[in-house]
Amino acid sequence: MFALADSRAGMDSWIVENYRNWSDCDGDVFSVFPPEILIDNLMIYWISSTIGSSVRCYYEATHLRPKLQASDFVQAPTAVAMWPKDIALAPRELAARLYNVQRYTVFAKGGHFPAWERPASTQRTCDNSNARSAPERA
Repeated sequence: MFALADSRAGMDSWIVENYRNWSDCDGDVFSVFPPEILIDNLMIYWISSTIGSSVRCYYEATHLRPKLQASDFVQAPTAVAMWPKDIALAPRELAARLYNVQRYTVFAKGGHFPAWERPASTQRTCDNSNARSAPERA
């Protein structure tokens, strides 16, 4: 954590590595993210000194979140979108154990940053020409 806050090179390396690993770029981060977009993002974190608070949620989710119980279930109607190169993929069956899944869509391309990686696929949620929906459960 200290390397991220105290070293510009450490922070930049960590962020760009995550963009590379968490996106659908086949190892070439610049094929998805133009350098000026990456630099803008890096500068926001560095100048505002917010890298620590931005990664705190990952620690808290891993260490402080209560364990899920079998009785935990979100009743609100839920839509789930899955991108194949995201850092975590939830099969519909798993999502349906915890949420009232009304729509489950698996996109053909994309990763953890879908609005940046594939903006056309995230702009109009009612147009699923680039996605396939899993059949509804009976």
